[in-house]
Amino acid sequence: MTSIHTQARPLLCSSLSTLLSIALIGASLSSCLQAENTSTTNQHSTLPPPAQEPVQHEIPEPIAEGWTQLTLIANYAKTTLDTVAHFNTSRNACGKDAYGAVQSVELWSQMVQAINIAIQTPPRAEEDCTPVNPELDSNGYYKKSMDGTVEIKLIDGTKRQLFAQRGSDMCTTLQDPVASKNLLGVLNALVLIADQEDCPNGWGSALASNHGAR
Repeated sequence: MTSIHTQARPLLCSSLSTLLSIALIGASLSSCLQAENTSTTNQHSTLPPPAQEPVQHEIPEPIAEGWTQLTLIANYAKTTLDTVAHFNTSRNACGKDAYGAVQSVELWSQMVQAINIAIQTPPRAEEDCTPVNPELDSNGYYKKSMDGTVEIKLIDGTKRQLFAQRGSDMCTTLQDPVASKNLLGVLNALVLIADQEDCPNGWGSALASNHGAR
């Protein structure tokens, strides 16, 4: 009996040693997997958020027909407008250049429809002129309006002048006097929008604009 127990003891010890080794390997493998998962999680948490797609300015309705650009020389500035309602001005009410877009669907619609119709007829042989009656704004400055020239660039690359100031009169080559008056009103509004881009309080709201009074 003693001999049998003596012989079984090494086998028992060997089995226990094997089981212990397997348990240790399993624990080590579990620790490695946990560490790898933690590292992966930390790596993902430090990644920058995905970049958002830029907001696209939709082409407004109606579509410009027969022209590609409108250029206004007014308020000591040059303002250009493209056919998707984007504009830039060389001098806003604070005396700086500015870029923006016409946000008023109604204003854009009125302007595009008037221009589309106006350029379908040939210009007048003689200009039709009406007096300009400027108004004061809340700061005591004259409201800036269309006080220079308006030129349209046609789709074939040629240019056509629609309005020009002659002294205290605003003159036009458009055939329809009612349509030209309505268009001039829309262009006045456009000039004010360009003035207030990046300068929402208007003329007189910044020292840079004080020399704009007249």
